[in-house]
Amino acid sequence: MINKIKKLNKYTSIRAYTMIEVSLLIIVLGILVTGIYQGTNIYRETIISRSQSLTQNSILGRTSNILLWYETTLSSSLVSTQRKDSQPISQWLDNNQKSVDKNNASASQKIDNTRIDYEASSGFSSSGPLYIEKGINHLPTLRFKNTSNSSQFLVVNSIKLGASNLNIFLVMQFKNYSSNAFIFDRICTKTNGSVTIIESEAVNLCRPIISANISPQNLINFTLTNQSGTLNSTTNNLSNIVAKNMPYLIQFERDFNQTLKFYLNGKLLSSGVDNLGQFDSLPLKIGRHASFSSVDSEFDLSEIVIIEDKIDNDRKKEIENYFSKKYSIKLNQ
Repeated sequence: MINKIKKLNKYTSIRAYTMIEVSLLIIVLGILVTGIYQGTNIYRETIISRSQSLTQNSILGRTSNILLWYETTLSSSLVSTQRKDSQPISQWLDNNQKSVDKNNASASQKIDNTRIDYEASSGFSSSGPLYIEKGINHLPTLRFKNTSNSSQFLVVNSIKLGASNLNIFLVMQFKNYSSNAFIFDRICTKTNGSVTIIESEAVNLCRPIISANISPQNLINFTLTNQSGTLNSTTNNLSNIVAKNMPYLIQFERDFNQTLKFYLNGKLLSSGVDNLGQFDSLPLKIGRHASFSSVDSEFDLSEIVIIEDKIDNDRKKEIENYFSKKYSIKLNQ
């Protein structure tokens, strides 16, 4: 009987000790998971803080003649309540530090042609792009996705290009483009100044055109068409393909009445002749073509800057280095 009690006490002790071990293990695992989670958050907060500092102190803040500057890390870039992962945004706010007047981009609205921010194709479900919390280089990005029955894009009511040079910088990555993925295009404004929602008019009557797209063959092109629609120029990129899910720094350059150039990660890839003359004010559509409804595309866009000026090589390299450091993009200079 005594031996039985001793054995029972031994087994009870072992079982109790095992339960204590399990409890301690759970506590230790909890501490480790919490530490990893907090460490991940600290790492991401460090990246965001660094990118904000790069943005605030970049050469772009000291650059004149910026028509618009959109990015995603500063608190002033987006509506604070819309900074939620996978949620649509209603505005992308202009970060141009040299101008009081801002060219903010607004989310699309499926409404009639009395408003500039419209969806040209009827029957579409439209919204702004989605806010993606962990995008390019773990920084926030905006995701633009278009299908045959829905679209996500932003519009800028009017930018005046005038008779001058033009530089456009974009940081983006492509997710899908089984048909032409339009990075930006004009809003369909006819030559008489009115907006149209009729697709045939959008294709045939809306001038001028400033458009950038990636084809199903993985080729990026930049196209300009003059005010009357009689002349057009393109960078004529025929062989320099881009990969999916890879971040790129894309630059389009217009040397007024001279050349049109396309750069990828700082390297000149293709060019065309510019003899198109002066443009009037132009409303712009970001993330979608002016009217085409048969599209299937998806891409992330983290930053876009449009400068109406000629940039010398030293300043151009400094701007490229800013983007390279912020998004960990290797330049091919």
